[in-house]
Amino acid sequence: VWISEGSDTGLLAVFDGHHLYSNTWNPPADLAALNQKFAARVAIAAADVGAPKLWVATVMPGYNDAKIRASGFARDRENGAYFAQSWQAAIAAAPSWIVINSFNEWPEGSYIEPSAAFGDQYLALAAQWSGTFKGGAGQTARPAALPPPNPAAAPVAPAALPLNLPEVTEPTAFVTVDLLNLRAGPGTDYAIVAQVAQGEALPITGQDPTQPDWVQVQSQSEIGWVYAPLIQTGGPLDQVAAVSAAAAAVQDATAPGNASAALPAPANPSPLLPDSQQRPLTPYLSP
Repeated sequence: VWISEGSDTGLLAVFDGHHLYSNTWNPPADLAALNQKFAARVAIAAADVGAPKLWVATVMPGYNDAKIRASGFARDRENGAYFAQSWQAAIAAAPSWIVINSFNEWPEGSYIEPSAAFGDQYLALAAQWSGTFKGGAGQTARPAALPPPNPAAAPVAPAALPLNLPEVTEPTAFVTVDLLNLRAGPGTDYAIVAQVAQGEALPITGQDPTQPDWVQVQSQSEIGWVYAPLIQTGGPLDQVAAVSAAAAAVQDATAPGNASAALPAPANPSPLLPDSQQRPLTPYLSP
């Protein structure tokens, strides 16, 4: 899998995915808007090329190259708050992967390697937020004891539909992001079975009480799961049936035409390569 880097997403004509090595710029960028913009560009490139492309979001703890470059600048870590904002903005853009831009880039001050200044604080934060990104088996991790973020730099939610949603008589999910992944199960470990555009109305078919962040919906002939923060809901939600994600997976695996009754395996970390060609992707937090 070849991932291009930089601001030119035209490289996706030949590359399998795209990321920004750094998204902490001078002057500073709005991390939420930046992630949404490049996620949309990757989706557009995939549509243009007619092939799946990976949006790989970047997270950073801060930045400081003022001692090694005449034009250098610094972005304060804010005792971990900036790292948290970076993760929140990345997750909100629904990436295929998230990459931490550096483990030990000391000259540019973007390392998360344990240090005299910070101890192992950033390894712990990385573990917590990667758990949030991956679904954490239904558990939502949150960093503890962080100072309140600067309101001016607070991440914004994905672009939402107007609040005056059409009236519906059945439980319905309205897609609020440019392109929403429909997954085979309630978590990013499951394969993407379809993608749904902003504004689509999807009948809600169920919700697993143990997976409150995910909703089961139907899109055309596909039944799958969508991440709840990326939709708005309408209709009589008290009528949504409680379903078991595990039972639904078994039913899907034993449906006519399926050769195996085993539970479906988690999504291939590198979906563009067969399993026989996989290599460990150590630098990446794959779904």
